[in-house]
Amino acid sequence: MHVIGSRKRKIVNGGVDLHLLVIRRMRCSQCRKIHHELPDCVVPLCGTSQNAWYKFVF
Repeated sequence: MHVIGSRKRKIVNGGVDLHLLVIRRMRCSQCRKIHHELPDCVVPLCGTSQNAWYKFVF
């Protein structure tokens, strides 16, 4: 995979804090699709952080 750019995404932490993340976009050399590299603190397909998700579930 090689990096083809980045995009800015907002993430909500606990319903109050708003953070701006820069997500790297990479093109796969095998399937030619674009994949996004997410940090560990982000829950995929959800606009909240992992800590906020755990507080909601537990």
